[in-house]
Amino acid sequence: MKAFIEAMVRNRVLANLLMVIILLAGIGGSLLMVREDFPLMKLNTVAVDLTWDGASPKEVEEGIVLKIEDAIDGVEGINTYTTTASEGSASTIITLKQGYDERSVYDQIRTKIDQISTLPSDADKPLITLPVTAVQVMTLGLSGVVDERTLKETATTISNELKRIPGISQVKVSGTRKDEILIEVSEASIQKYGLTFNEVAQRISESSLTRTGGILRTEGEEFGLRTVGRRYTGEELKELVIVSNPQGQVVTLGELARVKDGFTEGRISSTADGKPSVFITVYKSKSEDAITIAEKVKEYTRKKQADLNSDLDLTILSDATWEISGSISILVKNGIMGLLFVFVLLWLFMDTRLAFWVGMGIPLSLAGGIAILWATGYTISTVTLFGLIMVLGIVADDAIVVGEAIYVHRKKGASPLEAT
Repeated sequence: MKAFIEAMVRNRVLANLLMVIILLAGIGGSLLMVREDFPLMKLNTVAVDLTWDGASPKEVEEGIVLKIEDAIDGVEGINTYTTTASEGSASTIITLKQGYDERSVYDQIRTKIDQISTLPSDADKPLITLPVTAVQVMTLGLSGVVDERTLKETATTISNELKRIPGISQVKVSGTRKDEILIEVSEASIQKYGLTFNEVAQRISESSLTRTGGILRTEGEEFGLRTVGRRYTGEELKELVIVSNPQGQVVTLGELARVKDGFTEGRISSTADGKPSVFITVYKSKSEDAITIAEKVKEYTRKKQADLNSDLDLTILSDATWEISGSISILVKNGIMGLLFVFVLLWLFMDTRLAFWVGMGIPLSLAGGIAILWATGYTISTVTLFGLIMVLGIVADDAIVVGEAIYVHRKKGASPLEAT
């Protein structure tokens, strides 16, 4: 270290160039680093979820859980797994051992589960995922004395508009029930056409599908074949043909039954200021900046409120960026105060030139620290800012001590090089 300091003192051009590089690297790193409250954590887990409508917890355990556990028992890299069987669904959380490649173990688990041939035929296909932590940035509340359908459709529109804003990719609507299409068929109407309830249900299921038919190749082109039959609303289902014969008789589902759009059974009660509400939560991914997202959401909320119906209110219920913004503000204020404090003290009792260069050690040290954090993949979070704020006091103390030591040696007659 002594040789390095001597080399810097002897070669002023190199020292100044290094200082400029460190400052520019720190400024560039601070502009490029993602700002967030807490850094995203790697969960090192695999989740397996499966839905089996109408099944009891006991049936789910015997028909699904035990088979999944038997399948994954021999997979190398699994540390522990926990399975929950509830009414109509099963969930398995698999914790992986340290040192194993997450993607490799995930592929093995998927292969093993896909090979299970004895799962219930009416159960959904297992959903196997690598969970990631989603960091909440802001929560908006859409409230008003209107029906549930209006609230949900407006909230969905807001969610889609937010996702179209550059830098925002994850938005979730909560506080409302899932959509459901209700089809009420009377016994008299199906007997009139010689049908049964099961036949009507089967025809609805078979006719409301979208299927791919492969590729049709010609000498010059290729065409993808696809049958589009899936229907998403009650109005679309009403046009579904249930009965047709060679005589030209056609009976649609709308003529045979009462079809209407609704919601799943049960009731979700969510209010804000005593009014029915739906919540729109904005999250951030690993590469997205929390403060930038918050600023864009605030600007969108102001503009959207002016366009909404007078019966609806869109307000910001929570903002998770205030803490990181406060930490950045503290760091900047403490840095400026430390710089002024060091400069004024050294200027009053020692030398102006010495005070300036010792003071430069504070922003230079912070810039170097930020540059290293950026180069090693860290983010500007409450964790890293807490470390920088803690070290800021040490840097200021060291700057004063080193500057005073050099000043004392100069007073005793040492040359600038010897004193340094």
